[in-house]
Amino acid sequence: LLRSKIRLSTTSISMRVTQSMHSLAVSVHNSPSFTRKPLQIRAVHEDRKTRTSAGLKTQSDKMAKRSLIPAAVISGASACCMLIAGGNMPALAEVISGAPRTIDGDTLEVTGTRVRLYGIDAPESRQTCTSKSGKDYSCGVLAGNQLADKIGSRRVDCDVKNKDLYGRSVAVCSVGGEDLNKWMVSNGYAVAYTEYSKDYVEVEQAARKARKGIWDGNFEVPADWRKENKRGGSASLTSTAAPPSASATSGAAPPHPGCDIKGNINSKGEKIYHKPGGQYYDATIIDAGERWFCSEKEAGEAGWRASSR
Repeated sequence: LLRSKIRLSTTSISMRVTQSMHSLAVSVHNSPSFTRKPLQIRAVHEDRKTRTSAGLKTQSDKMAKRSLIPAAVISGASACCMLIAGGNMPALAEVISGAPRTIDGDTLEVTGTRVRLYGIDAPESRQTCTSKSGKDYSCGVLAGNQLADKIGSRRVDCDVKNKDLYGRSVAVCSVGGEDLNKWMVSNGYAVAYTEYSKDYVEVEQAARKARKGIWDGNFEVPADWRKENKRGGSASLTSTAAPPSASATSGAAPPHPGCDIKGNINSKGEKIYHKPGGQYYDATIIDAGERWFCSEKEAGEAGWRASSR
């Protein structure tokens, strides 16, 4: 009787093991990554027919167990790896924020990083344009000054798109939630840089139609001007420009009589203006992004402070 009970218990355990193995085989068989399912399932069914009442495992059972379990593990591991290494996960966006220094009409320096405004191209600092009345003016300096005045002493936030050939971060920058790139184009201080982006084409068309900024006179497209000057040629004025304000241009001499206050940006990015007779007046040279002012009030409203000497 005892032997019969042992024999029945062993058989019951064997049947449960067999059912578990069969369930595992079917599960693996239904897996899309399983490649050996026909032979393995056939082996399981054949083994079930040849098992003894004592519940002994055949060699085929052992082989099936060795092959099925690793297949399931590999299948799961592969799925996990695909999720982890999947190329659809977006890269973390880089944002550069801080009080900027304006280099020119499409370049800023933010916390020590040079940032090129994405999708726009402003006249170069040495570039001149012709106003509607036929007078030449420094439209590149004007563009830089307008950008600096727009920002004032506020912080900018620049969403980096990529890096350019010079290692600068190319970004869409905003101040107070307003897109500076778009603002420059919409006011005619820059053109849409269609070689790299079409984002501001419609904005440029609206500015051109309204004859804003450089579109109210003659100018050469900045990219063409750079090519001409790299070859040592002179830039021909072929498209459309805006007359400068009395205090917008730079150089060794003030643009207009009485507009002789020098707006300088020091190495810390501070905007300081110098009046004639001041200690540093004669030594101050107006460079790109800097400017002349006609009055202290004008300088103060533009975000510049008086020199202490």
